[in-house]
Amino acid sequence: MRSQSTGAGSGNRRSGCFSTLGGLILAALVCRIIFGIEVSPVAPGDHSKVRLTIQSGAGSRVIARALADKGLVRNAEVAVVEIALSGKGSELKAGAYALSRSMSLDEMIDRMASGKTDTVAIVIPEGFTTEQIAERLASKKLVDQIDFVKAAATEGQGFVFDDGFAPPRNLEGYLFPLTYNFVRGSTPHEIVQQMLDEFDKHVVSRHPDMHNWHDAIIVASLVEREAKIDSDRPLIASVYYNRLKAGMALQCDATVQYALPAHKSRLMYSDLRIDSPYNTYLRKGLPPGPICNPGLLSIEAAINPANTDYLFYVAGPTGAHIFSRTLAQQDRAIAAVRTSSRE
Repeated sequence: MRSQSTGAGSGNRRSGCFSTLGGLILAALVCRIIFGIEVSPVAPGDHSKVRLTIQSGAGSRVIARALADKGLVRNAEVAVVEIALSGKGSELKAGAYALSRSMSLDEMIDRMASGKTDTVAIVIPEGFTTEQIAERLASKKLVDQIDFVKAAATEGQGFVFDDGFAPPRNLEGYLFPLTYNFVRGSTPHEIVQQMLDEFDKHVVSRHPDMHNWHDAIIVASLVEREAKIDSDRPLIASVYYNRLKAGMALQCDATVQYALPAHKSRLMYSDLRIDSPYNTYLRKGLPPGPICNPGLLSIEAAINPANTDYLFYVAGPTGAHIFSRTLAQQDRAIAAVRTSSRE
């Protein structure tokens, strides 16, 4: 009786174990199927490029969250697990990537581990206007020139920054000059966003108490177009502020150049009579907006001008400016420059 009872109990236990094991295997299979769906392409037929920028030092959780925010994966937590399972978490390289919703998560991981970015390096110099930036981008077949100008001139107020920086509608002056790696397939809006991000990073973050950038960026744009050497920038800025305080017209040649339909290497007296709100010979005060996109040194000069009582300046033969306090001193400086140029 005992042996029969023991045998029956053992058989029941074995049956229970097989049942439990089978349940675990089935559950594992179901989980694997669900997991496979989670890491499969979000939209197999959508091959449009999505720009994803990975900053240096970003960990797998940051990258997974960025993928989810861009709509490239369904679940950030699943993406973290898949990155870990791939064994490539430490190999993901910083850079700007062109991905798509037709890619599986494993394909995106491989792309980021290889460091194969789909970018174009472009230098945007200090002092370029929006038109000049658009022309350079179009020459590299990154954007349509007209579309970029339109985006930069009308979409500024649609950009939001966590630190409170609120760009104006027209972004002339705020497209930060830098060497960029732009992702092919980016929209004008995305490229503008990238340039504004750099303005926020390099300019706004340095001056957290600054809430109104309008006048400073206008002055910085004038400084950028007028200065030839860095040491002159704070001095030129001081001249503008002194003239504004004295109620004098700025008489800045660069603003007239901006108002003209085409650039001239040398202004004529007739050009100084052009009817434009940017003609600072005819109109007192600052022009209505920046005349270019200034670099950091010009912006810093506009925010922290030199403490002077200069009201005039003239460019010398070497590019350095001669600064004067009175009109008589300015006339003598101009005469000296003309004599020097004839020698």
